[in-house]
Amino acid sequence: MTNKITLTDIVNLQNETTAVNAMNTNSAIIELAFDNTVSRDGTSPNVMNSDFDMNSHRILNLPAPIYPNDVVRLQDTSTAIGNLLTDHSVTNSKLAQSPAFTVKGNNTSSTADASDLHVNQLQAMTNEGLILAGVLLGANMNSTADQAITLTMPDHYLIFRVLVTNPSLSLTTAVGGMYTGAGKTGVQLIPNTQVYSALTTNSLNTTGSLLSLGANSPRLNLTTIYFSLTTPQGAAATADIYVYAIPLYSAFLTQSNPSTLPTRLRLSAPTNFYVATTGSDTTGTGSLTAPWASLGHAYSELQGKYDLSGQSVTVNVADGTYDGLSPIGPIVGQTAATGLLFKGNVSSPQNVIIAPTTNYCFGAAFDAKYSIAGFKCDMTNGTQDMISTGQGGEIWVVNPSPGSIANVLIFGTSAGIGFNDMSAAFDGRIFIDSWVKYTIDSTGDAISTTGTWTSGAGTVTVPDASAIKPGMVIRGTGLYANSYVVSKLGNVLTLNGAGSFASKVAEPITLTMSRQCHADVGVRGQIIHNTNGTPGYNAIDIVGNPHYLVGFLLANGSGAQASFQSIAFTGTSTGIKFEAKTLGSIDTLATLNNPATYLPGDSFTKTATFAADTADITISSNGNTPYSSTEVFAGNLVIASQFRNPSNPTFGTATSEMTVVDMVKGAYGLGTNSDLRLTRKSIAGGTGASLTFVGLVGTGGQYN
Repeated sequence: MTNKITLTDIVNLQNETTAVNAMNTNSAIIELAFDNTVSRDGTSPNVMNSDFDMNSHRILNLPAPIYPNDVVRLQDTSTAIGNLLTDHSVTNSKLAQSPAFTVKGNNTSSTADASDLHVNQLQAMTNEGLILAGVLLGANMNSTADQAITLTMPDHYLIFRVLVTNPSLSLTTAVGGMYTGAGKTGVQLIPNTQVYSALTTNSLNTTGSLLSLGANSPRLNLTTIYFSLTTPQGAAATADIYVYAIPLYSAFLTQSNPSTLPTRLRLSAPTNFYVATTGSDTTGTGSLTAPWASLGHAYSELQGKYDLSGQSVTVNVADGTYDGLSPIGPIVGQTAATGLLFKGNVSSPQNVIIAPTTNYCFGAAFDAKYSIAGFKCDMTNGTQDMISTGQGGEIWVVNPSPGSIANVLIFGTSAGIGFNDMSAAFDGRIFIDSWVKYTIDSTGDAISTTGTWTSGAGTVTVPDASAIKPGMVIRGTGLYANSYVVSKLGNVLTLNGAGSFASKVAEPITLTMSRQCHADVGVRGQIIHNTNGTPGYNAIDIVGNPHYLVGFLLANGSGAQASFQSIAFTGTSTGIKFEAKTLGSIDTLATLNNPATYLPGDSFTKTATFAADTADITISSNGNTPYSSTEVFAGNLVIASQFRNPSNPTFGTATSEMTVVDMVKGAYGLGTNSDLRLTRKSIAGGTGASLTFVGLVGTGGQYN
């Protein structure tokens, strides 16, 4: 068997140049080989450039197909064929008057022959997929005006038969057809030469009652067709019209029930569905009296059985606690995320709690899209971000009654230090619409207790650590900012660093579950407050002083956009205000909203003394210690009277503007001196100059 890669053996290291060249060559070969393999986690490149030979082996555990290009399994095709022609019954009571009743075709004799259609034959035919699609009772046979017939059919269909019966008098002169458009327009389904003179009162159905369809009856998805006479009867007369059609089912299989090939119901008006803790996902219909039990099942029912046809749908969720909603894939006929609203308790969102143990409170992927209002997210037992979108998923936070700001969402207890309130990446989008206020409530994250520690030990002992989790930020007199619990053993908590803070005994401390970010925007992601820079349209209330380890806002990756313009903030949080890097963009309309004072988070001040044109500045250990992320990473934004914005091409007069720290040298940031290197030399010397650490802007990051 031919080897995929061949490496050069290194015999010895005596000749440094030869050995280095050999190792570099081997590394290049390995890198090329890795690029030429299929990645299990999807890391690019991960596209086949030639046929893949399974050598007669099977591919196991394929999922049920959902999208048009999915692989179909044998069981899927068998089930689809078996369910394609479902049973339906004719609801016309007159057709069931007696088994001997005959719908006559061209036979004019008094007895039935082979060309006639008997009721048992019609029933057999309808059980092979024919559906009574529409009825017009009492059609006016003495009018040439349009008479609409409403059709209720799943998805697309073909009209198969039109039956005219039950005349009020024997018809003699009525002539006319049936059309897809009003005013005798569109496709002519029944020719305008169709006569009804053979329809008499003494014979329920006679020659001409089964009308002939026009040539090449088209595939339709209309909800209305029109009966329109060319020649009226000449006297008052009525008849009943029945339209039968064959459905053309959509092969759309749901993940939850992949064996079902459902009949898709087309909505013709705004529709309400209902979810309640007392409901059932097995027997519920989504009605007010028979609600479903979960948000996920509600989405699956809409996705698998309905065509929204551009109509708005509201899923009303009663007070209670529910699992999360993380759908995959779109819903047929849905035109916008705001066309599907999951509506909890808008006036008291804390009454409708979304508390998943896995996945997100609200997630959306692969073009799933919807809007939410009136919920509280609780990740006490969860392991993910509260709201997250990706792969084209879209979630809107909306106020169902715009015009005045309403609190419609609560970000409650977080999942922990590695997770966010909300995140979006890879074409995922989160929009907070106008007139929306939401609350960030971390009171459920906090634990108040006492701690005992020794200077330099890096551990804190508490009376009871049973409720304390790794990742919790710990605050107390003498502890450094950004101290958090790395691990615990019994009642002993190990912190993320040891320092020279003073020893304490039974010191009051507070532990709060740290969150990574409030809004984490990755590659091609968007998290946008839809204010258009207009003050007073949106607000964020912060309760309980949450801690954001990476930053209140993070935009990290090409195409990442975070827009938090003109928002009224109340309350405080700790952690740096923002981080923008790797072509990520944060827009707060900075001409009005100074980053040092606008976004929630800590601003730490250090003092420094330096001469004019100094590039390296030594900051003091003055007890006011920045977080590690603001002191050990390059690219921190600082505000000070001695520096100018490096994007400004002229120095001008020294004012309070931003400058960028190019390099930070020194220890971990637990109070020791550190050296800063500025991208632009200082304009003038300073004694005891104030440097305020606000956030982080890395390579390619933008803060507007």
